[in-house]
Amino acid sequence: MASHGAHSASGPGRAVPEAPTWNAIPVAENPTVGTAAFAAADVVPSPVSAVTASGGVAPRDDRFALSTEPPPLAYVPYERATLLARVGSEVILAGELLGAANEILEEMKDRIPPGEEERYKQMIMKQLLRRRLEAKLIYQDAFRTAPGGAVGFRQDAARSIPPEALNRFREELGKEFEEREIPRRLKSLGLSSRQQLEQQLQSLGSSLEQEKTAFIESVIARQWLQQQRGEKPKQVTAVDPEELLEYYRTHLAEFERPGRVLWEQLMIRKRPDRSDAQSRDLLAVLGNRVLSGEPFEDVARDGSEGPTAAQGGIREWTVQGSLRSQILEEALFQLPVGRLSPILEDESGFHIVRVRRREEARRIPFEEAQPEIREKLQEQREKEKIVEYLDKLRREIPVWTIYDPSPGPGDGVSRR
Repeated sequence: MASHGAHSASGPGRAVPEAPTWNAIPVAENPTVGTAAFAAADVVPSPVSAVTASGGVAPRDDRFALSTEPPPLAYVPYERATLLARVGSEVILAGELLGAANEILEEMKDRIPPGEEERYKQMIMKQLLRRRLEAKLIYQDAFRTAPGGAVGFRQDAARSIPPEALNRFREELGKEFEEREIPRRLKSLGLSSRQQLEQQLQSLGSSLEQEKTAFIESVIARQWLQQQRGEKPKQVTAVDPEELLEYYRTHLAEFERPGRVLWEQLMIRKRPDRSDAQSRDLLAVLGNRVLSGEPFEDVARDGSEGPTAAQGGIREWTVQGSLRSQILEEALFQLPVGRLSPILEDESGFHIVRVRRREEARRIPFEEAQPEIREKLQEQREKEKIVEYLDKLRREIPVWTIYDPSPGPGDGVSRR
């Protein structure tokens, strides 16, 4: 396994020349650049970027994993006012989910095969809708009319918030959103004002008001769900070793760990309004600034056009085989940890990358996997209780989604 340290790639105190000189020195003679293992470097001429909370119950900082289920049979034209679902008396519009979906697509753009963007968007929207629908179900359950006729938290719950505390609770959550959630998102997106955040959300198809509503409902839904679950299932501690071993043998894929890298990126995109040579020159200047000692993150924020430029060019853990760019894929899994790559060119633009950490592919041995297996068995018990609760709500609260067959949203039929 490669070293997990994040080493500096700054070269000796080298002044940035007036003309770009990246790769002017042969790769083998430049100690700060990757070795000649990269074919792309040999042919380089010389010289030469979780806004939203719309995901529902799941916290927005969880990494989004695409389902293996097939996409909807027919594509849905997602406009902001498109009715996606009805839950009881409330509706879910596409505008509530588009911001999260577009943000996820932006993060995944270099892992989506060409021409597959719309299909992935359909799958992401369907999964986000499922999360939002479940949050709506739980939220409505919390405020359904009680048997006595008073509107408030269900009186058959062992623990509940008194009805008179409802408005105060919503106000407190709204204040929490304004004072803590908005500043957090501004920082994560590299923005400086509420107006900039609103513009960013509008460009993604959402708005601050929609995000605030989703945030309040999601927090209430999570707390109510925890109350409905009651006491957690008994901890799985004393388990028959044979049961643990059987789980391990029948779920080997869960203990396979593919190779992955944590990396950072400088990128200049190919654009019709400038030549490839100009784009390469722009990136060469950025690379030379890092070689001269400037922090990689500062340079990325200042001049990179990559998907995470606002976050300093830092890319999250990337699994081997998940990138669309074969050039980047090969570089990331061959480049020595801590060294800057040469300029790499693919169909989207020009890149300089640096691997911060790398983990090789492996299978977790049974002895090491036992604590994880116990946790999985515990999670399985808890999920069974949640599924049972949600199934009960679907039988009691009418649900319709755009993916359901006819009849339409006003039929009052309860479905998943």
